[in-house]
Amino acid sequence: MSRSDYDSVLKFISGGCAGMIAKTAVAPIDRVKFLFMGTIRKFNIRSMKLELNRILLEEGFRSFWKGNLAQIIRVFPYSGLQFTVYARAEALLRPYFPSDYYWNGIIKFMSGSLAGTTAVMLTYPFDVIRTRLAYQTTSRLYNGITHGFYTMLRDEGINSLFKGITPTILGVGIYGGITFSIFFTLKNTFVDASKTEIFLFGSFAGLAGQIISYPFDVVRKRMLAKGFIEQVSLFQSSFKDEHPNSVWSYLKMIYRYEGVKGLMKGVTLNFIKAPIMLGTVHLVNDIIHKHLNEEY
Repeated sequence: MSRSDYDSVLKFISGGCAGMIAKTAVAPIDRVKFLFMGTIRKFNIRSMKLELNRILLEEGFRSFWKGNLAQIIRVFPYSGLQFTVYARAEALLRPYFPSDYYWNGIIKFMSGSLAGTTAVMLTYPFDVIRTRLAYQTTSRLYNGITHGFYTMLRDEGINSLFKGITPTILGVGIYGGITFSIFFTLKNTFVDASKTEIFLFGSFAGLAGQIISYPFDVVRKRMLAKGFIEQVSLFQSSFKDEHPNSVWSYLKMIYRYEGVKGLMKGVTLNFIKAPIMLGTVHLVNDIIHKHLNEEY
């Protein structure tokens, strides 16, 4: 095995472990956020508190991690692939561009976008299952990951496992490009950064990426909720007489009825989640990768 192949394996392992730890840490925030993003309910501090209380009283404390097993099964290869593809893409692109500060940023953005879209396309069905499991409140159509896959394939066909992938690719392309370019620009600038600084670099990158790409995530959640969340909860995913079927039609519907706030529904939760998650991902990845390099 060549040194570059060996390093790719280390990046995959360290990135995958980092992703699992980070996603588990923020799973309760994701659960609450999903139940607002996928529905037409208004989001504010009062409605968030009511939903937190409802989940705790009706479903129990463990339900904050509902769907997390599917999440971490997805996140290990997803996060691992992101770091691996990013490193390979950057190395491949670098000879074709000038080596100045401006073009370095462009290369990092392109590499991050490619890393994000590659990872999401290869792991997307698990994200669909995870999201649907998280939507289940008043009743259950799926008893778990395997049953969910089987039921979706039987009742809706294989295309159902890729519902919402278009806005996901658009959003992840932007998000991956921004977060990777910001983080690695900061890390390369401050080469002797402490663990705290690495965490803060990741946190800042996560915040910037979320703000710009967030509306696509809202659209994706609505697409995944359509026709399903009505069966497993008291909530609605779209307005009466509205039948959106594309990214653009969802964006128009949400903006028409809910305004800009609708397109950014739940983003305040992401101001908490994104810094924790991205900071943890990059910090844990850095620690594990250094440890594996020293050990092997």
